[in-house]
Amino acid sequence: MKDQKKSDEIVNQCFRLIAPLLAMGLDPGKAKQLKGQICQTSYLSERTKEIPFSIP
Repeated sequence: MKDQKKSDEIVNQCFRLIAPLLAMGLDPGKAKQLKGQICQTSYLSERTKEIPFSIP
């Protein structure tokens, strides 16, 4: 049960990070800006900016 709760917390945190990138009609410039903001606020590395299935 504890492992499932921790797993759910991690999934929810990840989704909150990428949710803005899932907006319909998001232009590539805005997506790039959002990725940069996400990396800065979540302390992800620059290499992590390449989020799978997102707008390049």
